[in-house]
Amino acid sequence: MTDEAPYLVQLGDAQTAVVRALFDALPREGWDSCTVEYRKAGTVAESRVSVTGSDGTTVVKSPTPMVIALKRLRELMATQGRGAWLSVTVTAKPDGKCTFDYNYDTRPDWTVQPTDETYIEDLKKYPRPAEQIPDWYPRTS
Repeated sequence: MTDEAPYLVQLGDAQTAVVRALFDALPREGWDSCTVEYRKAGTVAESRVSVTGSDGTTVVKSPTPMVIALKRLRELMATQGRGAWLSVTVTAKPDGKCTFDYNYDTRPDWTVQPTDETYIEDLKKYPRPAEQIPDWYPRTS
């Protein structure tokens, strides 16, 4: 018998860590929604946090604890045999409701696109079954 919590409990805890870190950095009021875009491949990662209120949308600094929690969430989810997701969009509302939309297949919309080698390294670290590797994904020669 193991002392490790079941996967779904670990997943819930990991998602809660992301949301808690995000809410700790947001203002208590004055916003209607918040969108986090996080992309990772190999050692390359990008994060963008957009807060929307009555005065429009503002991009704010990504909280470091949230970025660390997103990295941990990706690592946890990659252990389930699907490889790692390439990006996630987290949408949060002031009432605490949040959604996570994971992208395993579409090339993320990077500010600076990672090299093919970065994607190949990521696939080596988090292998996927061949039929789950997107057509656009770089291959080794």
